Formats: sequence, C-alpha cells, structure tokens
Amino acid sequence: YSGHEQFLFSMTIEENILLGLERNSPDFENTLTSTALSEDIERFDEGLMTSVGEKGRKVSGGQRQRLSMARAIYKKPAILLLDDPFSALDIGTEQRIVRQLKEEFKNQIVIITSHRLSAFEHVDQILVLDQGSVFEAGSHEQLIGHKGLYYEIYQAQKFIKEGSTNA
Repeated sequence: YSGHEQFLFSMTIEENILLGLERNSPDFENTLTSTALSEDIERFDEGLMTSVGEKGRKVSGGQRQRLSMARAIYKKPAILLLDDPFSALDIGTEQRIVRQLKEEFKNQIVIITSHRLSAFEHVDQILVLDQGSVFEAGSHEQLIGHKGLYYEIYQAQKFIKEGSTNA
C-alpha cells in the first residue's frame, strides 16, 4: 500500500525503501527505475545514502510519493494498492510509471485511486465511483465511447491540461 499521505522515516532513501528487507540489487534497481527515482538519486550528493529528513521534508512532494511507491513495489505484493500516487507528479512521469507498473505487475492486481484520469488511459478496468457506488465501469476507450461521467471529467481535465500548456 502506498497512501495519499506518504510517511517517510528520518532515514536514508535506501532505508525508507527497504524498511527492514534485504536488498536484492536487480529487484532494487528495477524498483528505482519503475518509480522514476533513478535520475533523482543520481542528483543527490549522497545518492541512496541521502537522509530524507523528518517526514521526508528534505525531498520534494513528488519524490516522497515515488519513495512511498517504491517501498510498496519492492515488497512484491500480490495486490498493490496506490492511493492517488500521481498528484505531485508531472503527466510524463505519471505515464512512465503507469507503463512500468502495467508491465511489471501484468499478472497481479494493481488498484489505483486517482482524481487525474490521465493515469487510467492504459489500465484494464476502470470503476467510476459516485457517492460511494459504482457509477460506470469499463476500459478507458469504452468509457470515453459511452460519453457519461468519466467522459465529461476526462474532457474537462484534458481542456485544463491543454489550456495550461498554451498559456
């Protein structure tokens, strides 16, 4: 599980990901790549040994989200639950992580909750909830074709995204 409110310990990046597990280098490196952390870690003077500070205050919001995701992914769970994991990430990083998750967890269950619908363009099944009930269900293409609530929200977010890139 990686929650919307990430909790990091006042330890190093590596210790926050491993959280008591043994380090398996190929799996660990793959986790860093999957969560788009490799480049960030290279920029830190102390690399993986960089302290994140109390509650992760020495890293950005996006880095906190990706460190929390990395911790969950590294455990290789049967079910991976990500609660709004992309809110502090740019769309490109979000899409890269979603593609990696789809490849790495293709035979497992990954549940993602998010208000940003761009995260769902490449997932198998989408459930649209309204007032605690399933309002619509299907793939991105099916829900776009249905032109219901998902379509309306997607179009509004697409308009806002396009408007911000043209400003």
